[in-house]
Amino acid sequence: MDAKKRRLIKWAIVLVVLIALGVWVASRWKVWFGNPPEEPYVAIQTPGRVMLTFGNEPDERFVSWQYDSVPTQGFVEIVKNGAADTLRKAATAELFKSRAGKSVFYRVLLDSLERGASYSYRVMNDSLKTGWYSFGVQADSLRNDYSFVFFGDIQDEVGGEAGGIFRSVKAKNSDAAFWLFGGDLIERPMDKFWGEAFSSLDSISQTLPIMAVTGNHEYLKGVERQLEGRFPLVFPYFLNSSYEENAVYSFAYGEARFFFLDSNRDVWNLVNQREWLENELKAATEKWKIVVLHHPLYSIKGTMNNLTQRYMFNDLVQEYGVDLVLQGHEHGYARMSGKNEEADLKTPVYLISYCSEKQYRLYFKTEVDKYGTNDRFYQRISVSDKAVSVKTFTSNHELYDDFAIEDSCGVHLFKDFGKDIPQKIEVPEWFRKSKKEKRVKEYQKDIDEYLGRNSNFKF
Repeated sequence: MDAKKRRLIKWAIVLVVLIALGVWVASRWKVWFGNPPEEPYVAIQTPGRVMLTFGNEPDERFVSWQYDSVPTQGFVEIVKNGAADTLRKAATAELFKSRAGKSVFYRVLLDSLERGASYSYRVMNDSLKTGWYSFGVQADSLRNDYSFVFFGDIQDEVGGEAGGIFRSVKAKNSDAAFWLFGGDLIERPMDKFWGEAFSSLDSISQTLPIMAVTGNHEYLKGVERQLEGRFPLVFPYFLNSSYEENAVYSFAYGEARFFFLDSNRDVWNLVNQREWLENELKAATEKWKIVVLHHPLYSIKGTMNNLTQRYMFNDLVQEYGVDLVLQGHEHGYARMSGKNEEADLKTPVYLISYCSEKQYRLYFKTEVDKYGTNDRFYQRISVSDKAVSVKTFTSNHELYDDFAIEDSCGVHLFKDFGKDIPQKIEVPEWFRKSKKEKRVKEYQKDIDEYLGRNSNFKF
């Protein structure tokens, strides 16, 4: 074959590859860069969608709410229960224009709150007022032994089941100090899904601090994804804690310090977050360290997933003695602990959870101690001077997993109390219906093989 023919064949191969690549990119374009259109909406016409969060410190509270599409003067009226004087604090108003409408967001920082006291408050605009809501500020004695509730992804459609689950969880955990969400609280950054989230949390978000990290479903897609502006207006503690325009936040509660990361960003912003995290970990003096981010550092959806996040953060997690990493995103339950050379369990413990109707195809690894599928899960996490105890429950409040990280003379030891609780791992119904029989059998085989072997992961 002469040189001319070889060149023609070479360029033909290049052309075929480019065409194939172009077809593949075109097929994935909407997934990567497309945002479903937002339906036109009208801002609520009475003050509502009230959210209570921590402020710059856990002894402070932010109150955020929405009202109308034209800024007016807003206030929070607050009274210490048992006292006579009602204080009025003026709100900061911010008009937000989305792709399909506009609404005004208000926020007030309540500071100078007393530990051990309870308060009642209401929000108001013009002559319109909400009813009175109450919250408490935990005393020092309660912070030595407290619990909080953690949820992974929610992502409910309008009219979904999360509201019923939330009310049931609240009834079972009425003593929780706060709730924490691991990202993807909403299905998409649209008014109707924010409305669904507030409806689901009604009577809870007004009285109990709700904390959340960013998930990819709070972002608008594009060549460079952007956190949609409603998120920090609903959770205004990010407005004062961002680092190099990254939604990060750190707070101490009792013996634990929490570190919120935004794992949705590009590599350059993750570099900035790495710098922030290292500085925060170095400065932390609390006994327990808990990192919260959306994308799991050890994925259960594939070996190549989230490698950038793992590269940026995991060595810091291990170097600075992080005890627990709370994660979401992958719509399955998984708990993974490390093991030393003697096969003893050790920290950090990586936990992935979800409380969404959506489920994904999981890939089973020997390093994962426990998986869970075909349910919605939540965690009750208790923190004391002696231990961090994590109990995972199904949506019916059945105990599914149970472990603790205990302090032994300054050494943090992992104790597995859930190893004898059966694992619920099933091929999801959607997978059976939408995939070929061969794929379903392959998935079932993966499940059977995982259940038949033991974990021997080391790091």
